[in-house]
Amino acid sequence: MFVYMHSDCRSEVLSEEECGERVVEFNVIQRVAVPVFPTKCSSCGKLAGEGEKLMRCGKCKAVGYCNTDCQRSDWNEHKMRCKKGVPSPVGLPFVVSLPASRLTYGSVARLAEKFASHSVNVEQRSLEGGAELSCCYELVPVNRYGEKLNDSVPLCDKGDRVIKLESKFVAMDWMNSTKDDNHVIISPKAVMDHRKDPLSPSPLSSSSPSSSS
Repeated sequence: MFVYMHSDCRSEVLSEEECGERVVEFNVIQRVAVPVFPTKCSSCGKLAGEGEKLMRCGKCKAVGYCNTDCQRSDWNEHKMRCKKGVPSPVGLPFVVSLPASRLTYGSVARLAEKFASHSVNVEQRSLEGGAELSCCYELVPVNRYGEKLNDSVPLCDKGDRVIKLESKFVAMDWMNSTKDDNHVIISPKAVMDHRKDPLSPSPLSSSSPSSSS
């Protein structure tokens, strides 16, 4: 077993020799429909104080400013990348690895929720009793740039049936818009909080078998 490391986020990557069958492996990036509230001015770089909220770009909602002067000074640069309705990355990406015979929606969802919890906080304020967390996100096959593939649809729960997944990249799109019935509030975990998280895997030293002598 090898360990995929990405800025303190870890995923277990299986080998075909270990499993005795083909292993399906894909990268997952977490995204939100409504960008997480910015905490740093995109123009001057000033951090928002405790309890303070920056002004947000009215179109993309992804960047924040101290005031209208900062917004005006940043517009020439920001307008090149300002887009409405584009999902915004949140948390850290991770790798999901499963034996082909166990590639069910339930298995993928459980691993995705496990690894996502290492880098994001999820507040389930809108969930009614008995509703599962899987009601609050979609797993969507995408290309390496985060764009939907032709005719791609979100993965769906087919019970114990093995799902077909050809893409090497999947977006975990959290439903954090208040327009969604089962919306959640998503916020990134600070690196320090993540390292202290008792549910997070402890960091490894040198874990590659080939490095031992």
